[in-house]
Amino acid sequence: GGGGGGGGGPRAGGGNAANKKKELKSYFEQNPIDPSKWVAGTVRSTTDFGAFVDFGAPTDGLVHVSQLADARVESVADVVKVGDKVKVRVTNVEAGKSRIELSMREYIDPVQALIGDDEDSGPWGSNKDVVLPTEGPMQGELNGYNDTQAPLESAFAMAYKKAIAKKN
Repeated sequence: GGGGGGGGGPRAGGGNAANKKKELKSYFEQNPIDPSKWVAGTVRSTTDFGAFVDFGAPTDGLVHVSQLADARVESVADVVKVGDKVKVRVTNVEAGKSRIELSMREYIDPVQALIGDDEDSGPWGSNKDVVLPTEGPMQGELNGYNDTQAPLESAFAMAYKKAIAKKN
């Protein structure tokens, strides 16, 4: 099976384009973008690069092929077809181009992804296997350091103290 379907996307005629932008702006003023929030939609058309979904906005949004599933997608047709009811998240809106980007992938909080739920998780997995060197060039700096000691002073803190001392 191939890509199928044409573009249900933003194909506004000349005089209509300005109107479309206004409609889009007002729609998203009333429905602020929240990338973590799921909304229901219907697949209107599919292309090789994604699926256009009607979710109630004045313009159909595009779910790019990379946003159709958490796993790699070879073909849009493997995941959705026209008429399918889908859950989408609005990830970006370019009102100037009447473009709405959608995702069907699980929401990952960018901050949470960096810090993880606890000290053992995060984008790079567990840190249990990290071994600090006890000999070699960094030995002096790490030996004897433990979590109960006061943290090392930042360069800013040291410079600030120096400046205050100079002032007085």
